[in-house]
Amino acid sequence: MNDRFKFRYVFEKDFGGKTGICYKMPVFDLDDAVRSVFENKIIEYTNFGYKLIAKTQCTGLKDKNRKLIYEGDILKFKSGNSFRIGKLEVFKCEWLVSNSNFCQGAWCGGALINLYRTCEVIGNIYENAELIKE
Repeated sequence: MNDRFKFRYVFEKDFGGKTGICYKMPVFDLDDAVRSVFENKIIEYTNFGYKLIAKTQCTGLKDKNRKLIYEGDILKFKSGNSFRIGKLEVFKCEWLVSNSNFCQGAWCGGALINLYRTCEVIGNIYENAELIKE
């Protein structure tokens, strides 16, 4: 469960024109955060014009394909006889999956622990926001 203490930092840079926005998402664990490795990486990105837009924490859980699940990830999961898509968020110290498409803005899905074995990470809200829009 050491993965639970990993953090993904999300940087963006707007190149304009045809390339649009580029995202860099380095992952740090707590050991990195207390060493200069972490600070040097942050400085490196900001020196190249990237802007830090988010810090997301790992749940410590893996999806059905053994990919780590982070806050802000977009998950595809089975609900009844159909598949649903939602984003992983933190609410009252609990990992929950929400999506206004199927819960009218309310919190749904219950605790992630009941869902993670069958869900699949299909993107994240920074690079793939269109996956959860109505």
